[in-house]
Amino acid sequence: MKAYINLLPREESAPRRSRMWGISAGIVIVGVGIGAYGVMESRLDGVRAEVATLQTHRDALKGEWEKRGAGLSGDVSRPVLSQGDRWSNPLREISLAVPEGFYLSRMESVEPKPGESADSRKPQALRLHGYARTYGRLTEFMKRLNQSGTFGSPLLEFAGSEEGPAGGLWIRFEILASVTREDG
Repeated sequence: MKAYINLLPREESAPRRSRMWGISAGIVIVGVGIGAYGVMESRLDGVRAEVATLQTHRDALKGEWEKRGAGLSGDVSRPVLSQGDRWSNPLREISLAVPEGFYLSRMESVEPKPGESADSRKPQALRLHGYARTYGRLTEFMKRLNQSGTFGSPLLEFAGSEEGPAGGLWIRFEILASVTREDG
């Protein structure tokens, strides 16, 4: 038996019950949100700690790099830089000469003959290995190298059909191109 008597009609007493359900649901949703925020915050703390560790490693490596770099004198680095400048123009010309459907797989510097120094006025050469989709593209590449002014007449040392880098038959080639250096 009930301890109280409800004198209100049934329609008027129902909204109170639904209001209590709404308030309860709101409290549960807020509680879940607070819990999710706590979990996210703890994960974020872990990520922050990992970033701090990585920054410490980065700073240590940067300090080591600077220490090693400080030991180099200008006299040691100057020949290396001038040699790099000597090859930057030929490599740029090669990159401009490459047509579509043409892949370079390897470049080799051809050593000077015995008795010649690397700094002699005689041109050095590059051996270029790669794949071309057609003989026309191979011919176009060689023509562009010849017209660049950086290379002497390129010589096709080998050309043959075989499976290429992107599937299908391609022309594998080897080209020898003498490098005529500009005095600078």
